[in-house]
Order: sequence, then C-alpha cells, then structure tokens
Amino acid sequence: MNKTVTIYAVVSSKGSYDDYCEWVEKCFTNKDDAYEFAKEVDKSHIYDHSLTDEIFNEVDNHFYDDFFDIELNKFCEEHNIPNNDDELHRTDEQQETINKLCDYLGDKYNEWCINYLTTHYDNKYTADDWEKYIEYYEHKWDDWHDCTIKELELVIDDEFKL
Repeated sequence: MNKTVTIYAVVSSKGSYDDYCEWVEKCFTNKDDAYEFAKEVDKSHIYDHSLTDEIFNEVDNHFYDDFFDIELNKFCEEHNIPNNDDELHRTDEQQETINKLCDYLGDKYNEWCINYLTTHYDNKYTADDWEKYIEYYEHKWDDWHDCTIKELELVIDDEFKL
C-alpha cells in the first residue's frame, strides 16, 4: 500500500512568452523551509556590481585595441598569413591556425582586463569587481520572476527508505 506525503516545491522561472521557462529548485516537506529557500534563490538573482557599463566597455575596447588585434596582426605578419581585408584569401590550414590563436588570446581576456582595470584606475577597482560585473553582464537580460511554491503530493511506496 502506497503512502502520500505533502511536499512543497520551490519553482524558479525566467523569461516571457516563447522564452519563458520554469524548473523546480528543491522540494521540502516543511512549508516554512520552502519559503525561506525561495527567498535565498530570489536574492541570488540580484547581481551587485560596482563597475559601470562605460568602464567595462572601455576596458573591453582596450583589450582588443591594445592586445588582441596587435597580437593577431603581429602573428599574421610573422607567419605570412593574410589578415584584415585579405582574410578571404587564407587557406583552410591558415584559418585553423588563426582560430587557435584567437582562442588562446581569448583565454587571456579576464586576466588582461583585470590587469588593465586595476592599474589604469588608480587601484579603485579589484579583480573581484571585474568578476562581479562579468557575472552581472552574463545575466543582464535574464527576466527573473520571484520563486513560487507549489504544493504537491508525493507518492511513496512501501519499499522506500531514506
């Protein structure tokens, strides 16, 4: 004979219309615990940061102007690989080499930007400020909704053990 237990599912959701989605974060047998957890989840969707969009954009632009583009151009010149307007004249092998270089340079993005940020703004910002802004930027357009609690009946068979 099966038993039932009332559980409280904490449901997160974001988006709207075609982009709307929801999922269960966690289930509880205690309603108050579910509401407390829902508050924590809602707070986690707030991304505090101290950088402005203008400073981020400036640092980002300097990464490409002062590092990425210079390294790419230098590499192309050293290896006689067409660059800029001549990109269409690259061989498949040359393009693969350039793609690997771009991946390598891209991997340097955060390190380079943090160094630039911390040295060009009189130590006003830290690596943590950069990381918090990146997290904010990645979720900037998320349309989070407050969590909801759904009361459900969980059916437990006689063989269930904790």
